[in-house]
Amino acid sequence: MGLFSAKMELYHQQSDTVFDLRRKDATMMVNQLLRIGRLASRLVLLTLLLLVLANCRRTTITTNPEQPQQGDPVWITVDNDERAEVRRVEITYGGLAGSSTTVPATFFIRTCKDTEPYMTSLDIRVVTTYVDGATATLTRNLDLTRGLNSLENSDHKYSIYVAQGLDEDHEDDAFDMANAFMDEFDSYSRLHYYYAEPRMYTSECRYYANGADLVISLGHGEHHLFNTGVGDVDLSETGYGNFRYCGGHGDAEYLVFAACQVLSFDDSDGHDWRYFWRNYNSTKSDVRPFSGLHMVMGFHSNWYTEGRDGDHLFEEFAASLDSGDRVIDAWLEAVGDELDFDDGNNRGVVYYLNEYEDDTITSAKDDYIYGNSRYDFTVEYYE
Repeated sequence: MGLFSAKMELYHQQSDTVFDLRRKDATMMVNQLLRIGRLASRLVLLTLLLLVLANCRRTTITTNPEQPQQGDPVWITVDNDERAEVRRVEITYGGLAGSSTTVPATFFIRTCKDTEPYMTSLDIRVVTTYVDGATATLTRNLDLTRGLNSLENSDHKYSIYVAQGLDEDHEDDAFDMANAFMDEFDSYSRLHYYYAEPRMYTSECRYYANGADLVISLGHGEHHLFNTGVGDVDLSETGYGNFRYCGGHGDAEYLVFAACQVLSFDDSDGHDWRYFWRNYNSTKSDVRPFSGLHMVMGFHSNWYTEGRDGDHLFEEFAASLDSGDRVIDAWLEAVGDELDFDDGNNRGVVYYLNEYEDDTITSAKDDYIYGNSRYDFTVEYYE
């Protein structure tokens, strides 16, 4: 009995020792887990702190104008929500570079197409360095080849210019045609009804031929030229639409030249006829009429009227525009219905960008220039 009791006592001692060891191991494990948990919590808190800090350190890029177009002078402002934390900002934009040790910081660029390179986009990249050595990069890409301007979002207007020095019969006919259109057309309000002068298509274009949505010019002409009676206008050296040369934004969308041969298909001076109206890569920095212009209408042949043919032409043209017909159809059908096609005369034509094929007189669409995939030039005409 004594021996059995001694063995039992030894067993209990051994069991207690094993239990104590296990309890110590569990305690150590729990403590280890607690330490790991505390470390993980600290890491989470640190991560959250860094995220909050990063959000507080938000760099911004703003431009004036907000959506620039080629030709605009552009001011770029870089700022940060935590200005005191900024050590330096470095910027690259349109081939230029700059830096500043303070924000907000403003940088300037001209996007005029007489500069090199020819700018179709404005790519902006800003690297911000903070006082603790951290850095952040922000980029923006702005398309400069499309857009509208405030003129095109205002009341729609039309203008009519009549060449000076026409003989009495031609002048009477021109006035009758102008009045026939004005009496019939209701979709736009009238801006101008003046004698034509070269300045209205060139140096002061913005206020005249590029200052209204629809512009009708009546007089004499020849291949890509309009004769105002006090000087010829080389239309290949003029620009119309939202992107006229170097920020001279205008409003013209539809031009009509009621004059002989202005839209001739013949080659001239060694160039295809398209050369005088649109830009190519080789002429992308030159002035051309299609600088946001939607379409130009006229004749690729001589044109003449008999009796009241011309009045009826412009009456039908105006009525069809008011009725919501396609602008292309309004012109070509009026020409076909009202004019005599004998001897190859009075062959109506419309040059336009494909984007505007279905334009009505109330369509509101962006303008485009060379470099945009929608700058796709085409033609409809009577053979």
